[in-house]
Amino acid sequence: MDEQVNSPAMAKDGSAPKRKRGAPRKATRGQVLDIATRLINRRGVVATLLADVAREIGVTRMAMYQHVADREDLVFQCYVQSCDRLDDEVAQAASTAGGAIEQIRVMLRRLLGPEAPALCAIVEPGLLPEDKRREVERRFDAVIARIVALLDAGHRDGIVRACDFEIVARALINTLFWAPLAMLWNRRRLEITGPSMLQSAECLFFDGWASDRSAAVEYRPLDIETLTSPVADAFDRAAVGDAKRERILAAASRLFNSKGIDSTTLEDIAAAIGATPRTLYHNVGDKETLVAECYFRMMRMGIHLQSAAFDQPGPKLPGYIAFQKAWALTQMRADLSPLMPLAGFEMLSAQHQARFYGYADELTVLTLAHVQQGVVDGSMRPIGTFATALQAGVLGWLARASYTDAAQQEHVAREIAILLAVGIRAIEREPANAMRF
Repeated sequence: MDEQVNSPAMAKDGSAPKRKRGAPRKATRGQVLDIATRLINRRGVVATLLADVAREIGVTRMAMYQHVADREDLVFQCYVQSCDRLDDEVAQAASTAGGAIEQIRVMLRRLLGPEAPALCAIVEPGLLPEDKRREVERRFDAVIARIVALLDAGHRDGIVRACDFEIVARALINTLFWAPLAMLWNRRRLEITGPSMLQSAECLFFDGWASDRSAAVEYRPLDIETLTSPVADAFDRAAVGDAKRERILAAASRLFNSKGIDSTTLEDIAAAIGATPRTLYHNVGDKETLVAECYFRMMRMGIHLQSAAFDQPGPKLPGYIAFQKAWALTQMRADLSPLMPLAGFEMLSAQHQARFYGYADELTVLTLAHVQQGVVDGSMRPIGTFATALQAGVLGWLARASYTDAAQQEHVAREIAILLAVGIRAIEREPANAMRF
């Protein structure tokens, strides 16, 4: 049970005493961390102050120091609590009878259902000192190891198909972090129709989009080189300016993904490209504008690839999977590294939020049209609007991962593509080459 601040003794009759007028309110450690988690997920770390958390709870800022030493400690405790909650839920699910699929179903229901505990998106490791950062990583990796063990046992039991269990585990956990935030980033077009988010998650992870999971999927890969900025003509001032801007946004996105937005300074970005902060201001703007432009760049990349996939002739499933593989590869490429959204949407100005929603509208309409045509032509299953939103969680962690080898990137992207196509459930008549490139 959470320790309480300024907790008075019980009355003689055993009832809870009434708080005297003017007396400080009570706050528990659980309240502090849950409110802080919600604020961090919406605003980011730097924009979340101890005073804000105290105000939400209705206590004084001084009461906060009963539970946390400072903002750094608050963030650390939120991250640790999230890892511990995940570990507890996975452990409880693993003790359920019925095998790996049922155990993952239980885990999804506990972590995506109405009573799901709050999870703080772990996106600012750079703000923590080395020892605390490593402690968070240790706890997070322990959760991944639990899920890997569960999937491995399921494979040995013939319930889970052969796959890279660690990649699946990381995709699953990142989706759990992303799911509560999906509507915040895309709330204009993502109408709540059809299956719920929980039902869509089960369909997506267990059986994927393919209407026939035993059929080989042949598709043409998308060319992600079209996303790179071409060498500008030295006499074309506009093209030179665009190339400079792209270089800045690529470097900023890469650092934001790896260190965290709040942990990365303009000086860090300038140093990465051998420039000065003044160059960044001149070509892009202040940090808030730079962050927003990185998000817009990411959306333009996604729209470009999704459009190319949609335009491929024939049934829509192959093109859809081609997009997912290309998007996975794009996130792992250091020279592309789009800034993937997770926490901190409300750190953007109202103007930048509106512009982001414009891009999100375009990508969502295009994605839903692709899925709907796939359902009509019979190549894709109707697993719900929410499934398209959850995919950002399945792939979103790759931009923060450390897959630098080209062969490794290809392997990871292929595993993600297969996961989204057919899920993890064992396939009775699985072809020898279920994915052809």
